[in-house]
Amino acid sequence: AAFVLAREAPVLNTMINVISGYWVRGYTCAVEAITPTLQEGSWLFQDSLRYSRPGCNVIGGTSGSPVIAAGTRTVIAVNNTVNESGKKCEENNPCEIDAEGNIFWEKGYAYAQETYWLYSCRDAAGGFDVNAEGCPLLKPVPSLTMQKRAS
Repeated sequence: AAFVLAREAPVLNTMINVISGYWVRGYTCAVEAITPTLQEGSWLFQDSLRYSRPGCNVIGGTSGSPVIAAGTRTVIAVNNTVNESGKKCEENNPCEIDAEGNIFWEKGYAYAQETYWLYSCRDAAGGFDVNAEGCPLLKPVPSLTMQKRAS
């Protein structure tokens, strides 16, 4: 049976599995946090899931893997990135930006991008349409003012 996409946003502490076809292995952990903005190089992501540790210590080659609510066949997100070197806001070293513009990063923190909002990209016939009313795809993201995290 095919996996299905979740229709609602995941919640904190949801147990999850990240299933890597490339490495033919899975990871099990929980949704530890939902960060308002995640920056990796020039990329900005909204409402990214951060995995709990230990458990989902994902590695290179797992990007694009489905993140499934444990015990179901429901995809809640797509595995995306991990801070590999402990650097701030660079490629392969994402950082979190909170609502006040404070920046946080830590080596080993890994993230996924939610998928529930894809339902807002459906047309009246149920097909996928990036131009559907309410679909956030291909829309510009407001620019952020970068600030150093308060000590």
